[in-house]
Amino acid sequence: KITSFESENISLELVAALDVSSSMRAALPDVKTAAKRFLEGLRAGDQVTVLGFNDNVFTLAPRSKDQAARVKAIDLMRAWGGTALYDVILKGLNLLGRHPGRRSMLLFSDGDDQSSHATLEAAVARAEESDATIYVIGQGRAVRAHDLQEILKRFAKITGGRSFFTEDTTRLDKFFQEILEDLSNQYLISYSYPDD
Repeated sequence: KITSFESENISLELVAALDVSSSMRAALPDVKTAAKRFLEGLRAGDQVTVLGFNDNVFTLAPRSKDQAARVKAIDLMRAWGGTALYDVILKGLNLLGRHPGRRSMLLFSDGDDQSSHATLEAAVARAEESDATIYVIGQGRAVRAHDLQEILKRFAKITGGRSFFTEDTTRLDKFFQEILEDLSNQYLISYSYPDD
C-alpha cells in the first residue's frame, strides 16, 4: 500500500566530488568553472557537500545551503597526488545515506584510480545497494581512454544516473541542464509492507 507520493518541493541532498589528483592538473581549471556553474543552478534550499579527492578524500565544504562557501572552497583547489576514486564514491554514498530526500552524487573525474583502499568491486556493491543517483562528468584522460570511461559509466548506469564526456567546455552547460532536469523530475514513494 502506498502511504505517500511526493513529486514537488522534495529536498535535494547532493555530494559534489571533484578529482584534484595530478592527472587532472590540465583539466582542473575547467572542472572548477564547470562545478561552480552547476552548483549555481541548484535551488536555494538544496543541501550540498563538496568533497575533493586525490590520494585521500577530504571535505572542501561541509553540508550546507551556502553557495558562497561552496564557490570559495572550489576556488582554493589545487591538483596533486594520486586518485582515490573508489574511496570517494564510498564516502559520498555514506554521507548521502544519512539524510532523507532525493540523494545524488555529481562526480568530476578522469576515472584513473591509483590510490583507493577500497576495491572497484566494493565501490560497485555500495553503489548497487544505495538509492542515490550518480552523475559523472568525465574529464582529463577519461575523455579519450575507453577503459576509464567504462568504469565511470558503470557507476552512473547501476545507480540510474548518466555520464558525460567532453573536452568542449561549452557543452557542459547542456549536460548540466539535463542533470538538473533529471533531479527536478525525481519523486519519492513511500509504502508499507503488509503484516503477515
